[in-house]
Amino acid sequence: MNKKKDLILITLGSIAYITAVVSLLLFLSKGSHLDLTIAFSISMIPLIVILVAAFSYGLKFKSPFMQLEYLPVDSVMGRMETIDEEKAVKDAEKLMEERDLDFLGVINREGILTGVFTEMDALQARRKRKINTKLKKVMGKDLIFVNKGDNVIDALRKMIESGHSRLPVVDGKKPIGLVRSIDIGNLLKKIGKS
Repeated sequence: MNKKKDLILITLGSIAYITAVVSLLLFLSKGSHLDLTIAFSISMIPLIVILVAAFSYGLKFKSPFMQLEYLPVDSVMGRMETIDEEKAVKDAEKLMEERDLDFLGVINREGILTGVFTEMDALQARRKRKINTKLKKVMGKDLIFVNKGDNVIDALRKMIESGHSRLPVVDGKKPIGLVRSIDIGNLLKKIGKS
C-alpha cells in the first residue's frame, strides 16, 4: 500500500466531502431557520469516523515518532559483547579494555542474560578490592531490556523511564544486541532529513 498516495486521496476526499456538505447546508439554509453550526458539526461526524478508521489501520502522517512506532528495535540495535557470570571482574575489565567498551551483558551457562557490567561497576569493584570476585556477585542485576519484537518507541520510553542510555535487546531471555539512545537520535536525524 502506497501510504503517500493514500494520504493524498483521503485529503482530497475530505476536502470534497466538506465542500459538498457546506454547499448543501448553504442551499438548505435559504428560507429556513437551520442552525448552520450545529448542522455542520453533525455532518462532520461521518468524516471523522472515516479518518479515524483509516489512520487506525496503519495510515500515518510522516512524523519521525509515528515512523518509530512501526520500526522494530532490532533494526537499529548494535552488537552487545557478553561475558560469563562466572568470570572475575578482572576478566571483564580486560575484555572492556581490549574492545574499548564500557558495557557488557553478563550471561549464565545457558546464554541467558542475568545482568550487566559497566565501567562504573568495574571502578566500584576495584575500589573495594574485588577484582577477583565473580561477576555474578558485583554485576547490576536490575535488568531493564527490550524484546526483539518491541519497536523503537518502546525502547525510547524505557530509556526515559529508567534513565539508561542503552538497553540490551533480548530474544526470549538470550541477548541479541544493544540499542543506544545515540542510535535512536541518529535515526531521528535521518528520518527528519528524508
